[in-house]
Amino acid sequence: MGTSVAITGVGGLLGQRLLGRLSTDADVERVVGLDVTLPADLPVGDTVDLQQADVRDANLATRFAGCDVVVHLAFLMDEVGDRAVMRSINVDGTRSVFEAARRAGVAKVVYLSSAVAYGAHPDNDVPLTEDSALRANPDFAYAEDKLAVERWLEGWRDEHRDVEVVVLRPWIVAGRDVDNWFVRQLVEGTTLGLRRVFNVRGYRPPWQFGHVDDVVAAITHAMRHDLSGPYNVACEGWLSYDEFLAITGLKPLSIPEGQAFALAEQLWKLDLVGGPPGAVHYVMHPIVLSVERLVATGWRPRHTNREALRELREAHAEWLPVKHGVRVRRRDVRIGAALAGTLALLGTAAAVVGRDE
Repeated sequence: MGTSVAITGVGGLLGQRLLGRLSTDADVERVVGLDVTLPADLPVGDTVDLQQADVRDANLATRFAGCDVVVHLAFLMDEVGDRAVMRSINVDGTRSVFEAARRAGVAKVVYLSSAVAYGAHPDNDVPLTEDSALRANPDFAYAEDKLAVERWLEGWRDEHRDVEVVVLRPWIVAGRDVDNWFVRQLVEGTTLGLRRVFNVRGYRPPWQFGHVDDVVAAITHAMRHDLSGPYNVACEGWLSYDEFLAITGLKPLSIPEGQAFALAEQLWKLDLVGGPPGAVHYVMHPIVLSVERLVATGWRPRHTNREALRELREAHAEWLPVKHGVRVRRRDVRIGAALAGTLALLGTAAAVVGRDE
């Protein structure tokens, strides 16, 4: 008998990649893919059972029936208008998944957390290990929710030792198909067509990435091996700030620290950037991970930071960001009066932007 696996958030990039890998795996007997929306191009086959479901559904345990492993990927990164809704999906939904897995007799749950749970602080360990303190910045909702789940899991694991829990903490997931507001602002440049990356003056943090294929490999590794507890997931080592700039081809748009958060909030309210003001911490302070613990179990990343970032840059090179969620192909745009009119929205920025470092 092969393994039966349930994947929440199967419609996301990681979910789709994982489903594609497991659907052709001879050792996997059945894959249950769950999401509120199921993309039409998801893999199908005799071993794949796609179900439209919310992780907060009361009958979630019935969907996990017969599964050996649950991989929980469903989580909101974008801040929705109602903070309570986001927290309900991220925190309450995750609790629902773990409780449903327990009731269904699932032996192992692999939960995709994030390195944002460590927080971005000037005194961060370099590198961060799984024993480093979790200090997510409270003004960044995504990080706050990841931390809340990990805190809750500490007690839940102690109460339910019959369920093996593996927590994976990837940092910036990169690769050719990765697309979210954070990576757009990192490699496409600031909104309005400026080939600049937001920088807080005086801060030049190192950067580290995790290739999407290596993250999926870490998930399958966690499923199949006797792992328990937290594991960092990323490329080995990291890039200096200058190396990051050289690969992306961007220059820093340097904002004095005293105005950086206020400017970020104004741009956020104008819907010109995808990230909330609290995300500024994460471009100021070092977040680089040691992956020695996971490597010691037999997993090893196949991609370097340079490779992951280059793939990301190449995939986004043709795009020109206009505002949050809106971008156009560079070849279709004439930078002229239309852009100049849009640039007027950054009038407040002009007073605080210094010379490029």
